[in-house]
Amino acid sequence: MPRTRLGFLSSVAIASWLSIVLASASGAFQLAVSGTSPLHVALPAMVGVHMLIGIGEAIIATAVVSIVLGTRPDLVSTYYVPVSATKER
Repeated sequence: MPRTRLGFLSSVAIASWLSIVLASASGAFQLAVSGTSPLHVALPAMVGVHMLIGIGEAIIATAVVSIVLGTRPDLVSTYYVPVSATKER
């Protein structure tokens, strides 16, 4: 995990965006396997739209995690709190 707040929040944004895009690709493959829609139609349609939706997801998730880190960093177990920051409190 990144050791800076910016690195950690960047990881949150990337992971949240990527989760939306990969889930939409999975849905497109499932539609193709079931015969509902051909893959060459479903994949670009699903992934294209969900890339935009993922941006909103990344903004919201990053904002929420940033607020939680600012108020209660102890709730995020994967966030590394530098030793100097703990001594100031």
